[in-house]
Amino acid sequence: MAKQRVLVVDDEKTILELARRFLTAEGFIVETASQGMQAIKSLEEAHFDILLTDIRMPGMSGLELMKVARSLRPEIIMVVITGHGTITTAIESLKVGAMGFVLKPFTRQEIMSAVQNALEKYRLQQENIRMKSLMPLFQVSQILMMETDLNQLLNLIIGLVKKEVKVDRVSLMLLDERTQKLEVKAAVGSDLLDKAESDKTFGKEIAEMAVIKKEPILIEKGVEQSPDLKELVAAAKIASGLSFPILIRKKVIGVLNLSKLNPGNPFGESDLGLVSIICGQAAVAIENARLYRDIKVSYLRTLQALVAAIEIKDHYSKGHSSSVAFYAALIAKELRLSKAEIQDLIIAGILHDIGKIGSSDNILKKEDRLSKEEFEEMKVHPPNAVKILKPIGLSEKVLESIMHHHEWWDGSGYPKGLSGENIPLYSRIISIADAVDAMTTPRPYQKKVTLSEAKEEIRRCKGSQFDPDLVEIFLQLDEKVLSSPALTELTDFSIRSEGSI
Repeated sequence: MAKQRVLVVDDEKTILELARRFLTAEGFIVETASQGMQAIKSLEEAHFDILLTDIRMPGMSGLELMKVARSLRPEIIMVVITGHGTITTAIESLKVGAMGFVLKPFTRQEIMSAVQNALEKYRLQQENIRMKSLMPLFQVSQILMMETDLNQLLNLIIGLVKKEVKVDRVSLMLLDERTQKLEVKAAVGSDLLDKAESDKTFGKEIAEMAVIKKEPILIEKGVEQSPDLKELVAAAKIASGLSFPILIRKKVIGVLNLSKLNPGNPFGESDLGLVSIICGQAAVAIENARLYRDIKVSYLRTLQALVAAIEIKDHYSKGHSSSVAFYAALIAKELRLSKAEIQDLIIAGILHDIGKIGSSDNILKKEDRLSKEEFEEMKVHPPNAVKILKPIGLSEKVLESIMHHHEWWDGSGYPKGLSGENIPLYSRIISIADAVDAMTTPRPYQKKVTLSEAKEEIRRCKGSQFDPDLVEIFLQLDEKVLSSPALTELTDFSIRSEGSI
């Protein structure tokens, strides 16, 4: 077999030399380029199996290079090398066609793992392409690969299987890496059986056999089965069943279980081929979704670290960010904003004061009212926050929410003097939440007030400082809810829910 050719593109000479040395030692033929146009010339002149490219480079970015590379070499396998592992980078790279990521600085093991994973994904994709004549689902892979939320992806997979394979019940189990136990993560058709029979319905024991054998277990009408298998099938009321292992690099990550209740329409060999294709595509999509989840968790941990930094600098702000996020989320729920919108608002609320890291300790800890000069200095903390947060990869919507959370409805706020609905909605929500928490917690320059007193002050500033409609929504909130101890639950849910699968 001919050695595979790799093109490595990065504007850092040390990275190029390191990648060349590691990959050459593993038997690859390696060429390097220090910028995008040079790489395109190489792609035009020679065949390459793999492209490893940095994202941030002078001139042409890595994302732009990957788009050109895909047009020149549709079959090329692309891996991203980056020192900025943000959610935005991950999503854009996946959309362009990246099959792996490696973070700088990398070890030999890390870069080889990324390359081998990408090669395996490509092999699975090619295998699926060769078998596509078995099913009219040429768009399935694209549909699955576009879904980055793991829970939604799993439900998408079982819905697709139920529709295309025409079965009564489908469940998708994932193998817990820690306990090595299978857990049902998505299921459809369970309403056809009694709740007490649900565990047997999804064929857990049969699925476990598929994990051990690393091959599908097919239960067909008229096929002689072992006594144990017959007993399991009878208990689950299955006329015909199929448990198909989902594998990545010969390692089982889960099992897809299908059941038919009508004995006159058993599974056959054609069903095996069809499900094999879906499981191959599902394996790649699940791994991508997990990768996205891991990047997102890392990203959210970074945000938590930033919040901790400002709370250490200004101990009066301890808990302020999470409280602002809590109040803001309650208002957002009354507005019936989507889960994704509320998540963005929570992040904006948590980080709205991060720009104070650049403020003087004398100002932050001053026990009297600020002087005019000191107040002018404090006005720069929203734009400072944006400068700090922009490299992390936050959405423009979150950044503009933080930038304008001190704007007033009548236009007398800062930093831009925006007024009315020209102020972003998230900023208007955070403005109310920020004021409420500032009034109800001790500050060096003022005494805390009760929640009822704070609500009256918000009412008084309706139409001048605050959006009148949002004020009315806030005033309708139950004080017991506003005083709820569930702050941590609400503001931390974005991290915990992503790690639940």
